[in-house]
Amino acid sequence: MNQGKIMTIHCATCGAPAQFDVVTQNYHCPNCGGNTGTEIPLKKLREFRSLTKTLLEQELPDSQTIACECPNCGARVIVKEHEVAETCIFCQSKVLRSDVQMGEGFPEMLIPFKLNRKQAEKRLDEWIEQHHDKSEAQILKENKKKLKGIYLPYELIRGPIRFVVTRDNSNRHYECGGFLEHVAVNVTDRCNNLLLNGMEPFLWDELEPFQFGYIAGHAAEIPTADGAELRRRVFEEVAEEYRPTVEHTMQTTGLALCPESEALLRLPAFLPVYFMDCGEVQAAVNGQTGKVSVLQCISWLVFVPGCVYFCMFQLAVYNNKTLNLNAKMTGRQNVGTGLQNLISAGAFGVPLLLMFGLKVTVGKEATPWVLIGIGLVFILTSRWWLRNVYHRFMKRRYKNMEGFHDSRQK
Repeated sequence: MNQGKIMTIHCATCGAPAQFDVVTQNYHCPNCGGNTGTEIPLKKLREFRSLTKTLLEQELPDSQTIACECPNCGARVIVKEHEVAETCIFCQSKVLRSDVQMGEGFPEMLIPFKLNRKQAEKRLDEWIEQHHDKSEAQILKENKKKLKGIYLPYELIRGPIRFVVTRDNSNRHYECGGFLEHVAVNVTDRCNNLLLNGMEPFLWDELEPFQFGYIAGHAAEIPTADGAELRRRVFEEVAEEYRPTVEHTMQTTGLALCPESEALLRLPAFLPVYFMDCGEVQAAVNGQTGKVSVLQCISWLVFVPGCVYFCMFQLAVYNNKTLNLNAKMTGRQNVGTGLQNLISAGAFGVPLLLMFGLKVTVGKEATPWVLIGIGLVFILTSRWWLRNVYHRFMKRRYKNMEGFHDSRQK
């Protein structure tokens, strides 16, 4: 099998490139008309992966590039050649070298970096210039020295796929199938999937067989999941990749997709990325094509209009004191009631405490989604809680008006 085009399917009869036929569920050769079963490419891929693993294990004892686990955040990085320790790109902790564990998801292919750090920084500067009016552009400009090259682990997916599809509140099952072309699934939870999706695609013609020399001088993340967990994550990503097509075909949403395919070709690979984390803003530059992706904390854009506005609207019920706009806001006379101060402090303080608590309990990757979920709950139920605020306000209107009148006389 050609290593440069390892995911290309060839006819078992004449060797020409074959195309998948969704009707016969086989690979059809347009050159000789022959059919190749889906089990043949899988067999050849297993042979290639076995050979690659043997070669890497022979190379490993002489290689001074060692995979290590960060004791602080758990990220697995690769120490540079001739180095005893490396700085973790995610938490900046020092990582000491240890033995490489070549598990199931250890990359066997790789796309080398085509952009050096200066070129990647130039691409980021161009993005900052084009979006100079955005707040995240200023943050990136001040922190662009944090940009660092890293090889991230992916699973390259190609081949026929079948799903059992169910609809919400229905016992009916549907079967659908198709063919996936060069889908890259991120198998690390250290970077946001939305951020990484924004800098894709990669050029798959430049795939090379993995060698340890490629990662010298670069950090590298090793997949933390393997076995059943790795397979679950891959099929979950594949289902999300295929979901828009199924929803368009069935003209509905609210579908659950359960993959049932053993004919997919899966190949672990390292892909080149320049990454920086500025806290509220993350940026990634494709190390091959130079495409830039920037992700701001969009979870706050949903959480604030939902949860925070809910808290602030409570002031419409309990506010019964006027404030002198010509006086200092910090003056003694411009201090609201205890309940008003409590609501205001809670609206700004509780979200920060909630965010830190979620990061500790559910992790950095899941925290934005929890915040988005909470915000959406309040937004979708705004009709009811706004009506509740209105009714409570009307019951207190005379009491509040007396409070306004008394505070203006002082």
